[in-house]
Amino acid sequence: MWQPLYQSEGPSQVFLLTLTWLLAAHGNETRERWKKLYLAYDNMCHLDNLKATKEDLPLPGDLKYIWKDINKIIDSLHMKNHVDVKCKEKYDPEKLKESNPDYNTMVCEQTFAWLSRYKRILGSMPKIHFHFFLHRMIKHRNRYISLCYKTGRRPLHHSKVIALE
Repeated sequence: MWQPLYQSEGPSQVFLLTLTWLLAAHGNETRERWKKLYLAYDNMCHLDNLKATKEDLPLPGDLKYIWKDINKIIDSLHMKNHVDVKCKEKYDPEKLKESNPDYNTMVCEQTFAWLSRYKRILGSMPKIHFHFFLHRMIKHRNRYISLCYKTGRRPLHHSKVIALE
């Protein structure tokens, strides 16, 4: 799914984008399957505290429970910035690592670090070319990284991204 953010990301905007993605990607699955999903976001505590998340969503059937059923965590990189004890208890990324120790909750941050090398090139493009080029670059990179992990190789430039932690 492709949803650009043009201004700073506020919890309401992120919630709507995330909910749209959840419905598109997992809307046909059962509630039992939703309970096995993990959603990682650096500001999950604020996202989950929106008024819209406190009640059942105005969606048909079991879709109204999708937000309540999924597991929500804060990615490992940003967890250390959360000083509230409630954040650490409710959104602890260790819950995911217990069932899926190889999952990488920092993949978005690693993608942003990789992408920052192309900032000047992308910034000089018109909006339509920017979106097309960015989309194709990310699709290509994701395919490359998946292939590397499937074949047991370490992706090129991946070690530089991990060093930013």
